[in-house]
Amino acid sequence: MRRGDMPGIDLLSDGRAGIAPDASAEKLNRTLAMRELALESLLGLIGRLGTTLELDTVVRLLLMTVSGQLSLFQTACYLEESQGGRHVMFHSLGIGAGSLPESISRSSDIVANLERYQSLIVLGRCSGKEGENAPQSDEKLLVSNGFSYAFPLVDGGELLGILLLSKRIKHDGFDDFSTEILHMISKVATMAIRNAMLYRDLLESKMEIEDFSRVKMAFLSHTSHELRTPLTILKSSIWSMEAADGHDGMLVDMAKSAVDRLNGLIEQVLSFNEIGLNDSSLEIERADIAPLLESCLRERLMDLGEMGVTFKLDKPPAPIQIDVDQVKMKIVFKNLIDNAISSVEPGGSIFLSLSRRNIGPGESDGVELTGRHKSGGYRGLEPKTVRTDDLSPENPGMGSDPEGGFLVVRIKDDGIGIPAEEIGKISEPFTRASNSKVADVRGMGLGLSVAQKIVAAHGAKLFCKSARGAGAEFSIWFRI
Repeated sequence: MRRGDMPGIDLLSDGRAGIAPDASAEKLNRTLAMRELALESLLGLIGRLGTTLELDTVVRLLLMTVSGQLSLFQTACYLEESQGGRHVMFHSLGIGAGSLPESISRSSDIVANLERYQSLIVLGRCSGKEGENAPQSDEKLLVSNGFSYAFPLVDGGELLGILLLSKRIKHDGFDDFSTEILHMISKVATMAIRNAMLYRDLLESKMEIEDFSRVKMAFLSHTSHELRTPLTILKSSIWSMEAADGHDGMLVDMAKSAVDRLNGLIEQVLSFNEIGLNDSSLEIERADIAPLLESCLRERLMDLGEMGVTFKLDKPPAPIQIDVDQVKMKIVFKNLIDNAISSVEPGGSIFLSLSRRNIGPGESDGVELTGRHKSGGYRGLEPKTVRTDDLSPENPGMGSDPEGGFLVVRIKDDGIGIPAEEIGKISEPFTRASNSKVADVRGMGLGLSVAQKIVAAHGAKLFCKSARGAGAEFSIWFRI
């Protein structure tokens, strides 16, 4: 053998021996470069999937990435239907020879094999049933459209979807490396698909709840308005009986009281219905609210006199005007005054006051009512007692405000009170203090909920200070 004829050895110009280029090393370099490109593509896919919860976008990104990385003629994706035993056609990419089946049954051999092997399967083989020499109809249609493989989109062991793949451009089948790429891409995409499905279902549930709420509110409004007509007729009939002879005065008084109570309940339902969806507009105007408070009190003077309840209203000598919807704020005052009257015993007392404060609410003013409470299932912050060291001028409705200050409306009674541990949730709809049932205080538990919503819509705050058997004080804080 001559010098230079040894395999893999070459002589350089100066006579030194050198190693000839190795074909396996070039192949390794190509493989590493392909892996690097695949990794970059995977990282790019993760970045794009992290910016969207749209199912349509997620699936399109999956198909584009798979087609580009594996050099496919076409791809398609079928996703599991939330109800029903099938996977439904969602998206396809590329040009097929015809139309794809709208769905693939969960009982098909395609699904059975994907669930069994959890990896790439070849389409177009016999279905496995004796005597059959052709694939099932769905599988046959897929093959006729140019699809050669199916791959499972699995999340937590569940077959979430089916990825259909054509033959590869300039490649024969899938080697270990391309199958590994497919697994990596599909794993990332499947997690994004699951998240997008959950988000879609959440939005659909939210819309269903909102639709139900609108129907419920419409029903309440219609029913309440329809009840007003017969109630008005009944009320007129009972009031006319007062002057007639031969009627039992006690029964007439009981009937009148029942009609008044029913009328009050209807008004509460209508008020709650109007405010409940948080889309009620306010007719704001600059006004002195002292006359509003006085008119609400005058409407109950007869009841106060019959019960022997003493009352007092303190107001500043000069009017203090604020921006307010007088009609809706009258609803608030009526509800709070009615609560006070319902809570006091005969011979008790009710105190109302209007005052101006430069410092916002503090610990001595009790607990802020927000209409939300964790134990009651409402989302939001836990109602809390506001402490003076938490107050600041930057916190609206709290802290010191030397420029305008606050107008504070207080309604206080010496009635049965509210258990301290229940104060934070009494403004939730249909919630009543536990001791109100014992004391036979009637109502639906809507008054405070309506009042809190109206107060909050004005940018004001509602506080309550009470204890069992020690009366209750409600205060509304308006920024002047």
